[in-house]
Amino acid sequence: MKLRLPLSCVLLILITISLPADAQSKKHKKLRKLIPASESLIEKTYTYVKSKDTLGVYITRIFIPETQQITSITRYSDEDYKFANGYSEEWYYDGIKKLEGNYINNRADGIWQYYHRSTGAILSKGQMVDGFKYGRWKFYDENGNISQVMNFLQDVREGPFVEYDSLKAVINSGEYKSDTIYTQTKVDASEVIFSESIPFMKKCEHIDDLEERMNCSDQELLEHIFKNLKYPKEAKKHGLQGKTYARFNISEEGKISDIRILKTQCQGFADEVTRVISSLPDFSPALKNGKAVSFVYTLPIQFRLELSNN
Repeated sequence: MKLRLPLSCVLLILITISLPADAQSKKHKKLRKLIPASESLIEKTYTYVKSKDTLGVYITRIFIPETQQITSITRYSDEDYKFANGYSEEWYYDGIKKLEGNYINNRADGIWQYYHRSTGAILSKGQMVDGFKYGRWKFYDENGNISQVMNFLQDVREGPFVEYDSLKAVINSGEYKSDTIYTQTKVDASEVIFSESIPFMKKCEHIDDLEERMNCSDQELLEHIFKNLKYPKEAKKHGLQGKTYARFNISEEGKISDIRILKTQCQGFADEVTRVISSLPDFSPALKNGKAVSFVYTLPIQFRLELSNN
């Protein structure tokens, strides 16, 4: 006697069997977005993946888990991932390149390049030796035009320098000694702008003493963040902690605009910091020469999980 199963049962069995293979395929595709097929997987967590290439080089890739955007690639010569050796790259969380260069035994060595946060254009380029800037470095504005050329000795500005305007015409030149300008060709007092105050929370504008007013403003800012910041669920689930750095503009009217995340561990942190900064009340604007001006503010916010008795 043959036993016949209802068609619905057969379909259910087929679907149940096919799910693990489909899930495995999706997992494989996600992994291959992070590491090429030529590399073998060593370890994968929620925020980083470790692998080994065909030449025996060990590689760590740190990424934003929600978007799979890689934020750094570092190569190591040992299986413990302690000695960085080889080409390294970093990106901001939204994919704009931050820097690139070479490591030798955990120290930057060779030509290194840094990039502007806003445009991705080159910011500076020069020689690193044993982890320090040496020799001639070139600096560029956000449009890629050269703005400065200066010399370094073990990270300290030392020797001749040249400054350029946006049309690449020389506007100043001179010499640094021990990180201080020793001589220069141009000092125009009419171009010197004195900052009289930085932005502060309006609740504190009645305080006359500048130091007390700024202490009041800092306290108000911290209280606003503490009361409104919520720990993202996915970050909490995976035990993520750390600082998220944000930069934003305070306009001449004291309003918040142009919020940019400079560094973060996950999209959840970035979204929450953006939300909280957006909710800040208006500031009293910064002043220069008695006139209200816009001001760029950088704010680090720490996400930290507290251990409970449970």
